[in-house]
Amino acid sequence: MKHGTGRKDADQGARCAPFGLSGGLLGESIRQAEGLLSGSWRIYRGGLATPVFQLAKRSGKPAEACAQALAETVDLTGTWFVKAVPVGGYLNLTFAPAWYDAAAREPAPAGTPVTMPVPPMPDFPAEIFAGDWRCLCRTKKKCPTAQLAARQDAGNPAWLVRYTAQRLQRLAEREALPASQAWTEGEQALLLLAAAFAQRQQRDTSAQLFRYLTELARQVWRERCFEGGAAQRCARVLAAGYERLSQP
Repeated sequence: MKHGTGRKDADQGARCAPFGLSGGLLGESIRQAEGLLSGSWRIYRGGLATPVFQLAKRSGKPAEACAQALAETVDLTGTWFVKAVPVGGYLNLTFAPAWYDAAAREPAPAGTPVTMPVPPMPDFPAEIFAGDWRCLCRTKKKCPTAQLAARQDAGNPAWLVRYTAQRLQRLAEREALPASQAWTEGEQALLLLAAAFAQRQQRDTSAQLFRYLTELARQVWRERCFEGGAAQRCARVLAAGYERLSQP
């Protein structure tokens, strides 16, 4: 497998992920973190992080000292986390390798199909894929042009999501996943982004969900991640999201 470093994309994807919502492996992880320390937990660099400034204010101690004390005393037994790390006024909980193993096998919930009516497809010399047309119409402020809908390249985000899902699914048919594997930084970034799918379905508008799916597809290509557990997980998310937005 050929992968990029994933650091910049991992940070960007993490900051965009929704927090504090229930559902899926990520929701379970957030609930575990809240059980350890009540706070506003978010995905950050391979785990979850929360600020401790309010706790520091109540205790009269510097936030850095509070984070250090929490990192030294928190009990991570029976959780998805392998270590606690103080970073300035934040407490970071790092996901264990087993979390990524579980994330790679997590199914993608189908969600309620979006059935908003769309205009008829325009008469155009080039073929327009019906699912792409419905997806674009339901997620754009203005009706897409025929030229955009007919594009069969990354310039058409609906095509990009559909094609990426199909390519990953075809490759996945050729391989069986091991019980566990060593995850590259790029694969971890993809699994973290894909893990947010259950929450995005609960919270996002159709347009927001579509932007999330488009970003996930683009990150698959940036990382050149076409095989293995991370690729298969992304395939399930992209396929489920596209199907939800493109139903007749």
